[in-house]
Amino acid sequence: MQSPELVVGDDIGEAFGAYVTERVHDASCLFISGGSTGPKLFSQLIDTATVLNVLSDLVIAQVDERVVPSNSTESNQYCFREDFLEKLRSQVVTATNFKPMIEADLDAEISKAFEGQIVEREPERSDQVLMSQLRAYGLRASKSYEEFVRTHIADAVVHLGIGLDGHIASLFPNSDALESPRYVDINFDNTGTNRHLRTTLTFTAIMRARQVVVVVSGSNKAGIIRRVLSSNDTPASRLLTRKTTWILDKEAAKEISK
Repeated sequence: MQSPELVVGDDIGEAFGAYVTERVHDASCLFISGGSTGPKLFSQLIDTATVLNVLSDLVIAQVDERVVPSNSTESNQYCFREDFLEKLRSQVVTATNFKPMIEADLDAEISKAFEGQIVEREPERSDQVLMSQLRAYGLRASKSYEEFVRTHIADAVVHLGIGLDGHIASLFPNSDALESPRYVDINFDNTGTNRHLRTTLTFTAIMRARQVVVVVSGSNKAGIIRRVLSSNDTPASRLLTRKTTWILDKEAAKEISK
């Protein structure tokens, strides 16, 4: 086990901006996690000219994605576009190099599979025919993305958050992809805590990244942060076997010493 580099402060945006400026500038690729904070965090950062310059030189890629249509608010790609990528493109002269996990042709097939369904209600959880289709699409996306990940991961920075159940990327507790030997795989949370079938970087890939940075905010994450850093019973605890940087606001860090 390795002790992570902990950065605790009032403003995780400012701390993460400093991290991007100091440590990401000479990488070739930045993998961004989805979830509730990732895209919005990056959207705030690009108001800073120095950070903007760093990000505009990188290939920006996805850590994980939900196997849903990209025009759905359930899609991480949708959130990236709305909260981050369009804003970045509007400020950068050259086109931003974004690598989605699900390309346009496959996205069209996924959209057709969901036709007539309400994506937000997660119909694949009860519709086994739909789930079978989505698994096939997810595997196609994973296999296609794996070549890109193998090429870029050694010179990449991977940004992660942490779920309340201790998951990172879309690697949920007791889920199949936790032990996957592949760099990218499909995964599903059978408990129902996390929605939709996913494609995700695996630990096989994450552990090979040049740098890994975990960014967490909010008092609701304090308990899981304490648990992750003091035990080995969550997916996120596996990160402690390698060098990582954890950027936490004071609320998220308040139980670390307890």
